[in-house]
Amino acid sequence: MKDIASVPENIIRLEKHEEEERELKKTQTEILIELASKVELFQTPDKEVYARIPVKDHYEVYNVLSKSFKNWLIIKYYEIHTKPPNKQSILDTIGYLESKAMFEGTVKRVFVRVASTENAIYIDLGDDTWRAVEITTRGWRVTSNYPVCFKRTGGMAALPNPTSGGNIEELRQFINCANERVWRSIVAWLLSALRSNGPFPLLIIQGEQGSAKSTTTKILRSLIDPSSVPLCTAPKNEQDLIIRAYNTWVLALDNLSGLYHWVSDALCRLSTGGGFATRSLFTNDEEKLFYVMRPAILNGIDDIATRQDLLDRTIVIYLKSIPEELRRDEASFWKEFEAAKPRILGALYTLISSALRNLPGVKLKRLPRMADFVLWITAAETTLGWEPNSFQLVYEENRKRTIEVGLESDPVAMAILELAENNGEWTGTATELVECLSRFVPHRVSHSRKWPTNRSIKNRLTRLNPALKVVGIEVETFRANNGRMFVIRKIS
Repeated sequence: MKDIASVPENIIRLEKHEEEERELKKTQTEILIELASKVELFQTPDKEVYARIPVKDHYEVYNVLSKSFKNWLIIKYYEIHTKPPNKQSILDTIGYLESKAMFEGTVKRVFVRVASTENAIYIDLGDDTWRAVEITTRGWRVTSNYPVCFKRTGGMAALPNPTSGGNIEELRQFINCANERVWRSIVAWLLSALRSNGPFPLLIIQGEQGSAKSTTTKILRSLIDPSSVPLCTAPKNEQDLIIRAYNTWVLALDNLSGLYHWVSDALCRLSTGGGFATRSLFTNDEEKLFYVMRPAILNGIDDIATRQDLLDRTIVIYLKSIPEELRRDEASFWKEFEAAKPRILGALYTLISSALRNLPGVKLKRLPRMADFVLWITAAETTLGWEPNSFQLVYEENRKRTIEVGLESDPVAMAILELAENNGEWTGTATELVECLSRFVPHRVSHSRKWPTNRSIKNRLTRLNPALKVVGIEVETFRANNGRMFVIRKIS
């Protein structure tokens, strides 16, 4: 190796000059790629590419194609060269980084607001320092060092610092609870929405004008996933609904007066998890695939959900109108709520910790619909001060009452109930069944487009059958020489 002292000074200056020239000859793209070499690149299971960037004493996660990541590249380049890079260099750099992550990067999940590992649940506080609440069986803490990746989306607002020593009962003064069943249903939905894995029961809040439906919806969402736009109207199409759900944690739809069938079907998949596909931007043959499972709240005056498959995944609560003498002005109400919010959040996180601790030992005599949800709430009952297994009774009563209301809004279901009540057991063909059911409804109903035909009656009964069983009616079909036969009977 050459001794630096023996190298003539003019040669040293020459080598330094050549190195500086090489640096000057680097393109802006090469410089940007070097700057980006310090970030961790990875892709998600659905092929989106992200960068995990060190910022001061924490990390931030951005989609490589996002405006935030482009701005980060511009700032880093400007810090060295005191001028911004040109647009083409940025595009070339992003194209290279996207390809590098796709072929060389690891695969990780990216979460919105709520995430989990095998032993903990993490809640993104949404603040500027990217802190999160870590909840384990031992308790909870606020930390900047956590093993999951969160992304930030438009409209996401920050949660306040939670504080210890609170009680979930403090929330009751801000909720218009008609009775204990409504209160327990609300608490259960909140606890379920703080899990990263569903299924998630849909919460429907109904009541007449002046019952604080929208206010209750805002409060519940603000405790889980606050947003600058807390309530939204009904989406225009399925694509809008799924993109909205994909970019938030809690979907909150306000002031609804019924649901189109496609909305009902989409909400079913959103509750228990489902895949959705839409065409990718600027392409003709490539699809963008989404797998989404989210908590959701809907509110309205009328019966919002009527299809039985959605009602089977739903908790419906009814709020009474608030008397004039008990009303409070908006400013003082929200001021008091925001003051209590840190204590309420701390109490919620303590309940989650107890549920994590108790869940392995929870046993139910029978597993209801949405069994994972009921097991989760049962695991928190001791800390809540509820009687053991009492929530399952509340949930099953709510489900039965909701299903009965749904059946009352369906003329075919009501006709089947009449048929079973009058006959005990009935057997016949599809033609005979449609004709027989027509006798129990008004003429305008049996001759409308919505009334089933001989061909569609089987599908209609398949959808109704689970709900009919809840109220003691069973529908069976079998093949006979004269075609498909239907049996309708009363059961215990």
